[in-house]
Amino acid sequence: MRLFIAIELPDVVRQHIAGLVRKGQEHCRGRYGLSWVRPEKFHVTVKFLGDVSDDRLPALCSALGEVATEGPAVLRADRLEGFPPRRPSRVVAMGLAGDVGRVNYLHRSIEEHCARLGIPPDGRLYRPHITLVRCREPLPADKRDAWERAAGPLLPGPEFVASEFVLMESRLKPEGAQYIPVARFPLRDRMSTQ
Repeated sequence: MRLFIAIELPDVVRQHIAGLVRKGQEHCRGRYGLSWVRPEKFHVTVKFLGDVSDDRLPALCSALGEVATEGPAVLRADRLEGFPPRRPSRVVAMGLAGDVGRVNYLHRSIEEHCARLGIPPDGRLYRPHITLVRCREPLPADKRDAWERAAGPLLPGPEFVASEFVLMESRLKPEGAQYIPVARFPLRDRMSTQ
């Protein structure tokens, strides 16, 4: 199974971000090989696991059930970000504001629990975000700047409460990846569970 761990978004947030994507589609036309994420697939990736054999799933779910968190997080999409951070960008995403420290804590805790199962940590700095578009050719700074100006009046987006994280399966299909929830885990305050 090809797995990742994510925070899902409520429909109102997905629709708001879809409006920001439409602004991007107006301003980022060209030969950049853009692959736009569909609104139903918007999420915050906490950790990409890759291929995990079915027989390891019970141990993984057990470990994720023990992950320490700082409780639910109140978040909102508030800016466009590019990856890599210096322009031009290969990925454009929504950056998050609010209880981002809680999401970072969740990420660190998941990394520790996964490492105990032999799943290596991601060596890159973790920055919670919502991917909007991937670019085969880097998107020039002037295109992203025009998108940022057009999106400005729509930001920040609506607040939402992340109260759980989800182990997701990604099934690759000709029409694009299909995301299927495998297991859900509440974001409980670690102090209240001791």
